[in-house]
Amino acid sequence: VNSDFELPDTVGQWETLRNTIAGRTVVTPAQQESLNLSKESLALRKEEAKKSEEERIKNREGGTSQKFLSGGFGARMLEAEKNMKELTSQGFNRADLKTSAQSALPNPLRTPEFQRQDQAERNFINATLRRESGAAISQSEFDNAQTQYLPRAGDTPEVLKQKQENRHQAIRSMLSEAGPEVRKQILKKDMGTFYDQILHETEDAFANPSSEVRMINGSKYQKVQGGWKLVE
Repeated sequence: VNSDFELPDTVGQWETLRNTIAGRTVVTPAQQESLNLSKESLALRKEEAKKSEEERIKNREGGTSQKFLSGGFGARMLEAEKNMKELTSQGFNRADLKTSAQSALPNPLRTPEFQRQDQAERNFINATLRRESGAAISQSEFDNAQTQYLPRAGDTPEVLKQKQENRHQAIRSMLSEAGPEVRKQILKKDMGTFYDQILHETEDAFANPSSEVRMINGSKYQKVQGGWKLVE
C-alpha cells in the first residue's frame, strides 16, 4: 500500500477519482460555465460575421443596381443628344423663330423634324430630372430644364453652345456614375463612339467671335437677320 496515497474526503473528490480511473474527462461546474460562455461567444461571433457578409452583399448589389440605373438614364440622354445633333446637321434649327412657332401647334401640324426634336428633348429632360428627383416631374421643373439645356427661339450661337455643353456635362456626369463596365454593357458600338466624342470634346466654337461665320461643334453658321443660319 502506498502510504502517500490519501483517500478522498468528500463525495466530489470520490467522483473525481472514479472518473479519473475510468479515463473520463472531469469538468467542474466553474469550467462548465466558462465552456458555455465560450460557446455563446462563438455563436455570437458567427452570427455577427453572417450579418456582416449579408450587408456587404446587399451593399454590393445595391451599388451595382444604382450603376445600371445611372447607365440607363445616361444612355437615354445620349440617344437624345445624338438625335438632336443629327437634326442640326440636316439643317434643322430649333432656335429659329419660325421653326419655334411650331411649338404652339398641335402635333399633326408640326413637321417631322420638329416632332423628332420635341421627342428627343422630352427624353433628355425626363432622364435627367427623374435621376435627380426620383419622382414625378412638375411642369415648372420641366420648363426650367428646357431653359437650361435646350435651344429655344432667339438663342444666339453663344447660348446654343453653352446649352450644348450643359447637356454634354450632364451626360458625362450620368455615365461616369455608371462606371466603365456598365457603360460597356449598355452602350452600343455607335453610341459608345458618340459618347467618346462628347467625353473628349475640346473644340472652341468661338475662336473668332466677331466673324459673320462661326463654327459650332463642327457645323458652320452664318449670321443673318434675326439670328444665325446653319450653312453646312
